[in-house]
Amino acid sequence: MESQNEENSVSSSSSTLPVPIEGESQRSSQIIEFTESEKRKLKSKSWRHFKPASVNGVRYGICNYCNARIKANRKCGTSSMSEHFRRCPNKPRNLGNDSGSGGDDSSQHYFDQDVSRKELAHAIILHEYPPSIVDHVGFRKFVASLQPLFKMVSRNTIKNDILRIFDNLK
Repeated sequence: MESQNEENSVSSSSSTLPVPIEGESQRSSQIIEFTESEKRKLKSKSWRHFKPASVNGVRYGICNYCNARIKANRKCGTSSMSEHFRRCPNKPRNLGNDSGSGGDDSSQHYFDQDVSRKELAHAIILHEYPPSIVDHVGFRKFVASLQPLFKMVSRNTIKNDILRIFDNLK
């Protein structure tokens, strides 16, 4: 009866998951309770790639990609999780080397040649730069350092863009 209650508690609870211990037989497993309500919020960006879990009262992070257990109690910190994510063999390729630390990567940036060309024309109009600025070597190097994909236009092309903007506003 007691073993039946244990089986029911494992299968009925959505917050428990049997995970085999390495080096032991497949039959023995250890119950991992996912901690859903914490006293303190998990603030590190590393937690985006790990699920919080508790094994025998010790907090671990379970990798979302390879199910590796990384110790993550308050004394250990999250640097080991960040290092694992950097080396994780199963992480998606589009995540790159984002270790979970540093800047916010929530927005992606896309390059559009036409939008950039229109903004260049607006800047020339706004600041009354000469259209020949696009021929200056220093300006070309500066733009190339910002966005190497931008194909610089000639002064005649930018002049035509400026006249087109003027006609639209007129």
